Amino acid sequence: MLKPANITQAITLPDGVEIPNLDCMTMDPDELEAWGTTLQADITTLFPHPTVGQRNLAMSLVQYAHTRAAAMRARMEGRISVALRLEGDCEAIYLWLPQNAKW
Repeated sequence: MLKPANITQAITLPDGVEIPNLDCMTMDPDELEAWGTTLQADITTLFPHPTVGQRNLAMSLVQYAHTRAAAMRARMEGRISVALRLEGDCEAIYLWLPQNAKW
């Protein structure tokens, strides 16, 4: 797993921007992965004028979304040990997020 950017300090979120709960957003791994891919392609979907910290946060969210989608697929395929490892990776990414960006 790639180590997420160290962004444990608070990052200013623009008015009206809330970080979605990526664990509850969908039960479809394709939808979750698509959300991450969209954010990766155009960070302004979440941060209209991103700072360096907001870019790092966005990339951590992308990594989380893609890893979570892979874990969901592994569970559906019965590869539980793989799913558990990937879920552990998600937990590590989540721990690196600043408090105001956690769901």
